[in-house]
Amino acid sequence: MLVKLSLKKEFPLRSFSLFILFVFFIVVGSVQTEIQDSQNSARVMKQVIQSIAREKASFLAELSSISGFLESLAENPRIIDETARLYHIMLDADEHGKDGTPLRAIPSGKELYSIFRMMADRGLLDSQEKIKVADTMQHIPIMRWNITQLPDKVKKKIIAIYTIAQSTAPEKLVSALIKNNSSLFYLGNPFKIDLKGLNIPMTRKSAAGMKISEKAQLAYPPEIRQGFPRQSWARTYGEILNGGAYSIQQTDDGGYIVAGYETSLLGPTGYDFWILKLSSSGHTEWQRAYGGNGPDMARSIQQTIDGGYVIAGYISPSTLAERGFCVLKLDSAGDIEWQRACGGNDEDWPTSIQQTSDGGYIVAGITTSFGAGDYDYWILKLSASGDIEWQKAYGGSSFDSATSTQQTSDGGYIVAGYTSSFGTGGSDIWILKLTQLGDIEWQKTYGGVGSEWTTSIQLTTEGGYIVSGYTSSFDNGTGDIWILKLFPSGDIDWQRVYKGNSSDGAHSVQQTVDGGYIVAGFTESFGVGRRDVWVLKLSSSGNVEWERAYGHSGDDWAHSIQQTSDGGYIIAGKTISLLGAGGGDFLIIKLDSSGNIERVPELVHSSTAEVFDTAVIPINTFITAQNTDASSQIPLITVLDTDVTGHLLFSPPAGLTGTKLLNRSLSQAEYINILTWAANPNNDDLNIVKYRIYLMNVEWYGTYLLAEVDADISEYIHRNNIWKDEEYRYYVTGVNEENEEGIPALATVR
Repeated sequence: MLVKLSLKKEFPLRSFSLFILFVFFIVVGSVQTEIQDSQNSARVMKQVIQSIAREKASFLAELSSISGFLESLAENPRIIDETARLYHIMLDADEHGKDGTPLRAIPSGKELYSIFRMMADRGLLDSQEKIKVADTMQHIPIMRWNITQLPDKVKKKIIAIYTIAQSTAPEKLVSALIKNNSSLFYLGNPFKIDLKGLNIPMTRKSAAGMKISEKAQLAYPPEIRQGFPRQSWARTYGEILNGGAYSIQQTDDGGYIVAGYETSLLGPTGYDFWILKLSSSGHTEWQRAYGGNGPDMARSIQQTIDGGYVIAGYISPSTLAERGFCVLKLDSAGDIEWQRACGGNDEDWPTSIQQTSDGGYIVAGITTSFGAGDYDYWILKLSASGDIEWQKAYGGSSFDSATSTQQTSDGGYIVAGYTSSFGTGGSDIWILKLTQLGDIEWQKTYGGVGSEWTTSIQLTTEGGYIVSGYTSSFDNGTGDIWILKLFPSGDIDWQRVYKGNSSDGAHSVQQTVDGGYIVAGFTESFGVGRRDVWVLKLSSSGNVEWERAYGHSGDDWAHSIQQTSDGGYIIAGKTISLLGAGGGDFLIIKLDSSGNIERVPELVHSSTAEVFDTAVIPINTFITAQNTDASSQIPLITVLDTDVTGHLLFSPPAGLTGTKLLNRSLSQAEYINILTWAANPNNDDLNIVKYRIYLMNVEWYGTYLLAEVDADISEYIHRNNIWKDEEYRYYVTGVNEENEEGIPALATVR
């Protein structure tokens, strides 16, 4: 009882105290919960940053070890200087580590590849070092894009992006933070998912602390999309008349420089030099036409050690009596630094140019002004400023045409072409090895009873040569690809024919990082058009590793191919088909390392070349070089910025079908053609805004535009002048937001 009374007396005070204490715990608990949630969020973000830092450290450590190997190769001071030039920092200047040093002061994978390729081209790698390089390049992560290619407003927001090779773990796919907001670029798909501006929920279930929002879209604004190019693509460039690309090279910034010709860019004078500087994704950075007062054509281009470009082509009469050699030296923006024309009283034209180790240039071509026969090889050695140091003609009594030249590791030159003056057939491949001053060290022909020609020779890593061309001497005589691997002496290491059932030929060959070869040309045996691009990847012994044909209806062929820094290949050529805008366009194709085009698989076709060895024995020739006395002149060159639109090639509408019906609803019977199609899933990351429907004239293969319909429409009814027994051919193309048309889907209605 006493206890009960005592409790009752103390209850109000204790109850109040307990109540206050209860409220206090609730308030404090709520505050602690908020603090804990905030701490959890901070901890999660810290985990993300630490994850990125670990990947960054691993990436840099791996590149650092490779940089050590690279530096061990570079014993030539000039190469060391050129290597150092490529060691540029791609991050913003204010991005520093804990000790205040820049985060990146070593080259990316792309830059390393460029350095390796430069060393190989100049004979600075022996065979074992070449194998080591090939093995190295297979194991380092290669930057898929270059920050310096992005517009400043985008570049300033990027901290860093590293591709984590062969990784699917979410925490390893978190590769970059964007300044001024907490969104990410997710690198889990080829085109990257743009999370910028979205609310990204935090979650403790994700090891990286981030969840991919369902609101993420694949579409990018164009300036960001250019920074994330696909590994493979195809584009055409041209007007409604005639043009074509002869030469392409990857540039130091990961883009490409292309040379060829286009009709009437400078007025009604015929062809003009047309030079395109492209980004790594094929977008045009600048384009210019160069020409005189007549037909002019660029045949060869190379980036020079100062970051500019040198071009060789022919120029029509201005200061010359007839068509002659023309060499233009451009700066990195395409402005002319100097120009030279050279020729005699008849026609002369160059086919190949290369910068030499002394900073000058070697030019090879054809002369009808000098020499012993109708056409002779003509070789000019120019100084760094374009002045002639020496000039010589080489040939016999008939037709001899030089098509390719390269400086050799001993300072001399190798020149390849074809001859009708010597050999065993109608024409044979003819190769000259020259000294540094143009004197002949050895000279040999290669051929059978038919005709052979070549337009490409390349120095290989062990000091020999690889030659690609054409032969009609073997099997059915329709024309086949012929590849010769030569020793440094010009004797044959191996020789092989690659054939179909019709006419095929090779225009370009290059040794690849793995010691094999990539060959490009044309085929009439495979593909879907009258003539298609044909590419063969060969092993070091000439076995086919893979082969593909590329093209559409009409004619498509390749003039130039080069391996790129990502292990793929870039091709330049010409299209006269529904892929282009007119009678002939530049055709530029970027392949992945397996020869595929991810963006437009419909352009890729299988081929099955028959391969067999040949047994040609080289024949020595015994001509002597003839000095020539052409003077160098400064031609009048007009320069014009052009604005020709390049077109991305993408997949056609899916399932296009056509049906002819009798429209019985009319008082008078009328036939109609109904076309139906569907969106192609290959184009899901493109903003297709409309479709264009064309009618093809069956008799003369002309086409005209029937209609345009919005992208949400997948049917078109053609009503006018449809006859029961007539055949009608249609093609339908998708059009994206940049007004680029994809390849056409075709339908025939009978």
